[in-house]
Amino acid sequence: MISNSEFNQKLIDMISTCIPAKSDQLEMLMTIIPLGREAAYRRLRGDVPFSFSEACIISRKLGKSLDCIADVTKCGGSIFHLKAAEAEFPDDYSFYYTRLFEEHDGFFDMCTKDPTMKVTSACNMVPHTKLLPFDYLSKFRAFQWKYQMKQGTNIGSLSDIEISSDLKKKIAKMLNKSQMVASTAFIFGHNTFETLIRQVEYFRNLNLITNNEITILKEELIQLVNDMENLTMQGKDGNGNKIWVYLSNVDFESNYVYVSGENFECAYLDVYQINSLASTDPVACKMHREWIDSLRKYSTLISASGEKERVAYFNRQRKYIADLK
Repeated sequence: MISNSEFNQKLIDMISTCIPAKSDQLEMLMTIIPLGREAAYRRLRGDVPFSFSEACIISRKLGKSLDCIADVTKCGGSIFHLKAAEAEFPDDYSFYYTRLFEEHDGFFDMCTKDPTMKVTSACNMVPHTKLLPFDYLSKFRAFQWKYQMKQGTNIGSLSDIEISSDLKKKIAKMLNKSQMVASTAFIFGHNTFETLIRQVEYFRNLNLITNNEITILKEELIQLVNDMENLTMQGKDGNGNKIWVYLSNVDFESNYVYVSGENFECAYLDVYQINSLASTDPVACKMHREWIDSLRKYSTLISASGEKERVAYFNRQRKYIADLK
């Protein structure tokens, strides 16, 4: 059985791993708990144990799970946390956008603070952050989500969806942060864009989208495909950050994201469209990383190379869009 002092030492070690400098450790403890300098010193030396509430505050600040300290994996499994929206939500679409902002802003904020941070995404659907710059495409994803959650009841018109100017500004800042990640890799399935196009077509067949809305959606879809093709050709974004794009030769069932930095790693799995399962457990992160790497092995690199495959892929998406009536 592990003693209390051993658990406490594991917490101290976790702090040291994430924040090597003693002065920075002290500053962090004095800021978030808060503690006086001498009280913080005594805890870092192990003379005074951290309380449970202090350990929780520290783990949240560092983006680390207390599961690692408790050795939860020895109980037979790794822990994933569901970052979920509320079960009940208002009719206002701002809830959807606010939820997306909450889900992604902290993530990108963390990435921009660590120049070593790398993000790898295996996408069987177009990521939200690629749709948010487009007015009607982002509205359509919200429209689709609400139609499912409201089980087909009256959800109004796609064109009538309005987002507050304040929320638009927040999302714009978040998207700016998303372009500051040092290195990003995308693994696209052959049906990643086609799936979105089929969803638009389905709602058109239900007469939930007008002809005028279809015209606008097609224009934005073409622009989305063009932007992604240009990004892929360059192999870097407008800020010079490296972009790797792969085209998978096998299908996969969900969106997987693995984030790693100097002192941080996390595994994300998209669920229920606007929620995610997340884990910083080392075993879970290792399995997640290895799964994504296995998908990469069955993929073709089309960023700054693989011209034949790249051209064929994006031209095929344009044909799907053109066929959308």
